[in-house]
Amino acid sequence: MRHLWLAVLYSLVPGVAAAQTTYTGCLTQAGAITKVAIGAQPQSPCQSTQTQISWNQEGPKGDKGDTGDKGDKGDPGRDGPQGIQGPAGPTGPAGPAGPPGPSSGGSPRFELVGFTQASFEGDFGVLNFTRACISEFGPGHRMCTSEEVLNTTVPPPYIPCFNEFPYCRAWVRPTLMPSGSGPATDASGYSAFGLPDENPETLSCSGWSTHGTFNNSSGLTVGPEGSFLALQCKIDLKVACCGPVSQQQ
Repeated sequence: MRHLWLAVLYSLVPGVAAAQTTYTGCLTQAGAITKVAIGAQPQSPCQSTQTQISWNQEGPKGDKGDTGDKGDKGDPGRDGPQGIQGPAGPTGPAGPAGPPGPSSGGSPRFELVGFTQASFEGDFGVLNFTRACISEFGPGHRMCTSEEVLNTTVPPPYIPCFNEFPYCRAWVRPTLMPSGSGPATDASGYSAFGLPDENPETLSCSGWSTHGTFNNSSGLTVGPEGSFLALQCKIDLKVACCGPVSQQQ
């Protein structure tokens, strides 16, 4: 009997008969287990007063335990390596056309915008005439040339002279045309013919530098209706002022 129990204990040692885990024996009325054998049968049949029993080395699977507490949040992982660059996307549709840019056709075109309220003698100087235009009409305006007056497409409101002649007229820079040996002639068609001095200076108060001490000193003027006439430089007259206009007009 001692040898049988040794065999049973030996069989329970881990690694021994690992492929056979079922044991069978006979349970006596006194509670002892005899005739233990590996397998489904005892070493010999159990007596009538004994009960044949079987058991496994590994116990039955237990019930599922309760869910454990939620663990603490782990530290953030390290950033992974940068992925490879993806392929270029398809070309998008063309955008709408932009507005037309500014004209590159050179200097802007100037037109008559009006006469100054202030009056000046002919020796006031062309830059001072332009300053007077800027003072009354704003930056960018200047003393007109006769050609700019002629090319005006949107004239200012007409103000009749009535009995104010010649003081309703305005000084204007002449635009001299080739005249050879003849008298000075402006683009308006006005000629210095018949004036005491037929030279070009006759139409510009000698470069807007003479106030008219002599009767032969005169300058070109324009009336509110657009007529051109040379008058003595000693007369206080207004200034014809021109401003830039849009090239789209």
